[in-house]
Amino acid sequence: MEKLNKAVLFLMITLSFFSCGKQKAADFRKAILQEKQISHILIHEKGSESRKLDYLIQHDFNKALSVVDTQETEFDAIIKQIEALQPDDLAMGQQLKQTAAGYYKSLKELHLYSRQEIAQEITIKNAKGEQLDKELDRLLELSKEKRKLYQNVYEAERLFSNAMRKFNEANDLDPA
Repeated sequence: MEKLNKAVLFLMITLSFFSCGKQKAADFRKAILQEKQISHILIHEKGSESRKLDYLIQHDFNKALSVVDTQETEFDAIIKQIEALQPDDLAMGQQLKQTAAGYYKSLKELHLYSRQEIAQEITIKNAKGEQLDKELDRLLELSKEKRKLYQNVYEAERLFSNAMRKFNEANDLDPA
């Protein structure tokens, strides 16, 4: 009977430890994802990306540049939150943290590239003749460079997604 009581006690302790660890892993994953903040920056109707595009359409380049500054602050806050997370003893936690930070840094780099594009738009607005042709060619080059930044985001997202899958498996979590 005493062995049975010890076995039941051991099982209860093990299950409570496992469920606490699983909850800790789920909380860590939620903190890493930052979906709400990213969605607000990039997709939300009143988010900074939408405001920046509105200003660009209106040719209000100074306000558009101001919004890019806001985006930088928003991305920096997300990256800082992620870098401050402590994965402690969570399996694959450190790898997930590193790939998440890398992903958000690549998104930041892509969206801050607008500064160069906006500066070029200002230059084009003031150019004439052959200088205008040259500045338009430079805008095309900037677009080619931006394509590389998109490729960096795709690669960072792939690494982040793989790390998330491994983290979920290692911590017995359902896919997010």
